[in-house]
Amino acid sequence: MDEDFGIKAMFIGLSVFVAMLVLTLLVNYYNVAKGISKQAQLKMDIPETFDAIVKNHNQVEDKISGAELQSLIRKYAYDDTVTINIVSVSNDDSPEKKQYHINKTWFDSSLGIVKETMLSTINPSWVILVEKEISGTHTTLNVHLDYTIDVL
Repeated sequence: MDEDFGIKAMFIGLSVFVAMLVLTLLVNYYNVAKGISKQAQLKMDIPETFDAIVKNHNQVEDKISGAELQSLIRKYAYDDTVTINIVSVSNDDSPEKKQYHINKTWFDSSLGIVKETMLSTINPSWVILVEKEISGTHTTLNVHLDYTIDVL
């Protein structure tokens, strides 16, 4: 009979330990997911942090990520004062690689949004060189997709 109580006590202790372990793992998973969600929300506000490219008159060029370029295109789609042009891809500036006014041509006016199929051609992890030209109130951003430094 004494052994019966010992086995039950050990079983209850082990059950409490496993339950605490599972709860700890769930809380940690929740905290990690919450942190990832917070970072994702910050990435949605990329155009706010990179407005300096368009509005800062002293800055002529900058390097940004592909995700940041996608956000800039979304923000300045069909903006009359900003034009975004692709002038080279992987340091290849041949005419078939160039695309002009992508913020306007990639914009679907019937839906009022940028075509995601077009944006998906820009790899979010690419390094993008952005060169800015200002003409009065109009700003032109010439982007070099998948820019590599080794050609300099």
